[in-house]
Amino acid sequence: MRFRIGSFNWAFSSQLTGYWVSLLVGLYSPLLAQSTVSGLVLDKASNQPVPYANIGIVGSPIGTLSNANGSFQLLLPAHYLTDSLLISHLGYTPQSIAVRAIKPNLVITLQPEPIQLAAIDVLAHRKSSRKSKRYVLGNKLANSSFIVIDTAQAGSAMALLIENKFPQSSAKLSGPIRIEKAAVQIYSNSFAEFKLRVRLLTRDSLTGLPGRDLLHQSVILTSRRQQGGWLEADLSSFGIHIPEVKFFIVFEWILDARDRRLLADQYQQFALAHPEQVRTDTTLIKGKVVPYTHWRGYQAGTAFSTSTLTYSLNNYQSFCRHNSQGSWQRSPHILSARVFVSPIDSHLVN
Repeated sequence: MRFRIGSFNWAFSSQLTGYWVSLLVGLYSPLLAQSTVSGLVLDKASNQPVPYANIGIVGSPIGTLSNANGSFQLLLPAHYLTDSLLISHLGYTPQSIAVRAIKPNLVITLQPEPIQLAAIDVLAHRKSSRKSKRYVLGNKLANSSFIVIDTAQAGSAMALLIENKFPQSSAKLSGPIRIEKAAVQIYSNSFAEFKLRVRLLTRDSLTGLPGRDLLHQSVILTSRRQQGGWLEADLSSFGIHIPEVKFFIVFEWILDARDRRLLADQYQQFALAHPEQVRTDTTLIKGKVVPYTHWRGYQAGTAFSTSTLTYSLNNYQSFCRHNSQGSWQRSPHILSARVFVSPIDSHLVN
């Protein structure tokens, strides 16, 4: 097994029909000098803690979330001294701080953004005597699972591109739609309680990657589900209107530092107790050799159901982000997630 300095970093997947769990192991060289940044994120208006703020260096392996009390800790290798730390949260104006200017016990105050209906593209509409038909879009198939765990970084997420894949049966979805609810399938969970953040992102027209947020306030799902199954988020009250059926549904793992360390300790203890059930291998992803650690008969944390079936791979696109400000990368696993939408009739819109 490979280690960061005092931390683990991995993503793993398991086939539902098999016994082995594969973990993608990351590595920071122990020879690299690095410092620890600790701080607190506060609401500038109320001076109250801002939980689960995204903190990190954009497009890098460096990123975390603030804890429920607004505190955070982040490891910064020396070669990032010329970069800037971005602190963001839905509903607040993002703030950027030069790494060289960071002082001990950093206190960051975020300015709440005024709620502007135009910013989330909310449309007023007349009531219709016809009940609007609801459509379900996304991938419902599953034959594997996926999770990202890192004791030093946080804010990992998976995204599924939502498109109208069957226009022959959903012709009315060619125009604007309203988002009603979103759902993700949980494969397994070992926590007494877990949290996920739901996000809706545009599709960047140039890169095809997840783009800007369509929601402008944080939507946190809290669940005590111990067994696998679908977990839903009601988004109907946000009145979100999207002009075309091409956007991303995103589910972000919310784990504080204690839970991340707990998971790392559990895997470490299992490896010590059952070394014969842990083996290291490599795989080739986009021309790069990536190390994996395979675990047989063990899985901890909250894992999403995913699909590696040919049908899902041919019809859907998923992306993964390994920390809160990291870059999105194409995932070989298709997230099992769905979005419930209804068409907006143009003659009903003011």
